[in-house]
Amino acid sequence: MFLIADLSVWHFAKGAAHSCRPRLKVLYFGTPVVLVSSLNENGTANLAPMSSAWWLDQSRMLGLGNNAQTTANLPLEGECVLNLPSSAMVDAVDRIALTTGKSAMPDCKQKQGYRYEPDKFSAAQLTEQASDLVRASRVAECPVRLSMRPAPSPTSRDISRGMIPDWRPAPPGTRR
Repeated sequence: MFLIADLSVWHFAKGAAHSCRPRLKVLYFGTPVVLVSSLNENGTANLAPMSSAWWLDQSRMLGLGNNAQTTANLPLEGECVLNLPSSAMVDAVDRIALTTGKSAMPDCKQKQGYRYEPDKFSAAQLTEQASDLVRASRVAECPVRLSMRPAPSPTSRDISRGMIPDWRPAPPGTRR
């Protein structure tokens, strides 16, 4: 699944709290993994590694598997945080690489060695931290976190092919 999304406010973990809304023509993280945090239907946090995220002018793309819990969460809650881990966090990412937040796991994931894990923050040994702009938690240890939410009145792009419509920045100082 590719999620059409809009970059929100960047939160930098070290030093003074700082937020900005970048206006870039191209943004490629240069990191092989993004940790996507979202809210499950029951209000608990989900955390998932993803290796496909980029921006080209006003087009944002996030590559997610169709059977992932994160993919199920985004249309329900409509918010997430893209947490960019540092290279020093590779062990934490590896601890949740073959986990899923879905208790009903497809056979293909079981054959690949996935296991059900309802608390991925604990499994990864990472700190769940409340976000300022969205309800989805962020990873305290990540040096950069990007809060995202859909536009108030999205237009349908191609939901039948697994695309979530028109995401926009979470306005500074707001929470749902």
